[in-house]
Amino acid sequence: MTNQNQGILIAQEAAVPEPIEVGMYKAKLVSWEERENPQYGDYIRMEFEITSGECKGTLRSLVASKKLTKGKTTETTSKLWKVVTGLRGSEPEKGEQIVLEDLIGTECQILIEDKAGSEGWQDISKVLPAKS
Repeated sequence: MTNQNQGILIAQEAAVPEPIEVGMYKAKLVSWEERENPQYGDYIRMEFEITSGECKGTLRSLVASKKLTKGKTTETTSKLWKVVTGLRGSEPEKGEQIVLEDLIGTECQILIEDKAGSEGWQDISKVLPAKS
């Protein structure tokens, strides 16, 4: 038996999360997953939950290449390095193994900004340690 719908695609717009006010939010890392992309390389998708204020319970995600590298400048340091440093409050030591699962539940601050040139999309542009 053949599938009558085989080869039929329906064009759709990507779902955009409801925008929230740009700013710094208390949050925690709630999940992560590795994904593959043959064109751009493997990456990590991390999801954060805002833990206080009007937006409490709101989820926002961040995507970073699977490279945990510190460059000579901020521009050449990987996004994942910056996120892990923000979650831990300190930079990883050279050769140290980072277990992302161990970071689940880590309290932090996330900076939400509107994504340049993209109507309605927002990004987590920074992950910083939780305030003491």
